[in-house]
Amino acid sequence: MGAPTERQTIGITGQHVTLASLLILSVPLTLSWSTLIAELVVPVTLVVTAAFWYGSRRIVERRRLAWYCILGGAVGGAIDATLCYAFVTIVAHGPLVQLAFAFPSALLAGVVFGVGYGLCFLLPLLVQASTRGLRRSEALDRCLIGCGVWLWAITRLWLEFRGVAYQREFNVDLMRVAMPWGLAHWISGCMLLAGVVPCVGRWWWLQRVARGKVSGWRLSNIDEYGPGALDGLPVFGKPIVPRSRSARVLVQSRAGDAYRGELSEPRYLVL
Repeated sequence: MGAPTERQTIGITGQHVTLASLLILSVPLTLSWSTLIAELVVPVTLVVTAAFWYGSRRIVERRRLAWYCILGGAVGGAIDATLCYAFVTIVAHGPLVQLAFAFPSALLAGVVFGVGYGLCFLLPLLVQASTRGLRRSEALDRCLIGCGVWLWAITRLWLEFRGVAYQREFNVDLMRVAMPWGLAHWISGCMLLAGVVPCVGRWWWLQRVARGKVSGWRLSNIDEYGPGALDGLPVFGKPIVPRSRSARVLVQSRAGDAYRGELSEPRYLVL
């Protein structure tokens, strides 16, 4: 457990986890302020959220990502509000004059809500950006942990604040909103557990390598290799919080031919 092997049997990546977490939160968050037309607003919001995430995938720099969440959130909210208001008006058979008259207020509300959504989504997008260059399995685990903590904190905060309301009031709309929040809270715990377990296993495996208890693997000093010998070497077990210790090299030993004997191949950097 924890050995440096990629999980090729699944097609899930860290970016997929980030997208899923944004969509999971969008459902109860949107239900909280649009219970009357939730059947219309929630699907449109999910589509806009997916498009918002798609535009953020290649942004790595933090400042650009923050501005994207503000401006992209405003644009996404405007589009969301425009589509929702147009659909509601069409379904309600409202006249075009009424649509044109009320459109500015709907657009302004959409921009405000969109900026709020964008800022709320900033943290998981930062986690997604921080996984650039990591091995696929480690990027997946980091997104599971980061997005799981983010989703757990938001849902826990909402459930705590609404707990008093549940004790004083009980109605269908309240339960209709509470159930998706509770489900999102449960999913966040599963995400966090799914990310922590392999990370702990990876750390424990590395400790066993350092003690010489894993055959075929060892840790060596980075000074043993000349300039350029380790260029392009991937990082193994990159810590979430940077540490000040010097980097090491994770070396794999394997049997060679009859003349060369055992071969040692640098495989990963350990920070």
